[in-house]
Amino acid sequence: MNYMKVVEMDSSRTEVYDMIGRMYYDGKDYAKALEYYNQKILKVEPTNQDYFFIGNSHMVMKNYALADSAYRKVNELNPTYAAGWYTRARINTALDTADKKSMAKPFYEKFLELTEPTLDKADQRTKTNVIAAYAYLGEYYVNHIETPDLPKALEYFKKMETLDPANEDIKTTIKNIE
Repeated sequence: MNYMKVVEMDSSRTEVYDMIGRMYYDGKDYAKALEYYNQKILKVEPTNQDYFFIGNSHMVMKNYALADSAYRKVNELNPTYAAGWYTRARINTALDTADKKSMAKPFYEKFLELTEPTLDKADQRTKTNVIAAYAYLGEYYVNHIETPDLPKALEYFKKMETLDPANEDIKTTIKNIE
C-alpha cells in the first residue's frame, strides 16, 4: 500500500513500479504484476529483468504469443542467457498446432549450443532441461519431418541416455530405432 501511495504521489519513481510488480509476481498475482511492469516500461527503457517477469507472467497465464514476444526481447538483450532460449523453446512448444509443428526447434538448438560446452559442470536443473531439449529434437527427427532422420534422432536419444542412464524408456526408444 505504501509503495502504491508513492506512485500516486510521484509517478516518475519507476523503481517503485518494479517493486510492486515483483511483489505481485512473487504472490502469484500475475495479472497485477503485468499491470505494474507494463506501467514501468511506458516510463523508462525496459530491462532484461522487466521482460523476464513480463514473459513469465504471460506464460503462467497461458498467453503464449505475448510471452514469446517478451522472451524475444530477453534473447535480444542477453543472447547468451541459455535459460532464455530454453524458456522460449517451451513457449513455442505450447504454440505448436496441428498445422504449425516444431516451432521450438531453433530455440532448443540455441539452448544446447550454449549449454553443451559446459554440461559437465552444469547443475541438475540445467541437465534436466538439456534432456528435455534432446527429447524434443529426437522426436522431431522421428516424427516431424517428411522423411524421418533416424540416425539424427538416435544421436539425441543417446545423448539423453548419457545424462539419464537408468531411464528404461530412453533405452527402449533407442532399441526401437536401432
